[in-house]
Amino acid sequence: MSSRLAELDYNISFRLATLLSQESRVRKAVQIYTLSGTSFFWFFLLPVLAGIFPVLRTKFVHIWIVLLIMVPPIYAIKHTVKRDRPHFKDTRMGAVAFDEFSFPSGHASRVTFIVTLLIIYFPKFGIIWFFWGVGILISRLILGVHYITDILVGVLVTAILLVVLFYFGLLPYFSPLVDVL
Repeated sequence: MSSRLAELDYNISFRLATLLSQESRVRKAVQIYTLSGTSFFWFFLLPVLAGIFPVLRTKFVHIWIVLLIMVPPIYAIKHTVKRDRPHFKDTRMGAVAFDEFSFPSGHASRVTFIVTLLIIYFPKFGIIWFFWGVGILISRLILGVHYITDILVGVLVTAILLVVLFYFGLLPYFSPLVDVL
């Protein structure tokens, strides 16, 4: 990454991470909210939802399987690049409990997958899924656990994986104009 781009990435990320004081109630809410984007949250929630809503079991299991598929590529990139998290990170409340590297963002990748599949399966709630996902991406920046480039590359890697999964028929067909109307 060029030094100018790296400096811009750092400066914008730092500004976002220092918008709220460490003791702000909003920051505490963000710390809790960001947990809804963790692997552990979804790996436990999806089987519970499948048990509660047997009619939707196949959809929840499918989302769970796709989440498993995305773990190795993100893990491989993180442990190849080994970009340290920003020094201004806020890791209270487990914001970064199990991962020391920031690039690419696992939250961004996971949320992109989840939002895409939730919109495919439950398009009437698409706006809710979209804003939840954007909120998770912003929460990672506010907590200072990622640089903007970490988030953007996490979304990009997932977009590429989604295209591959769609190409091989591993994701259902989705026509936004037909399915939402």
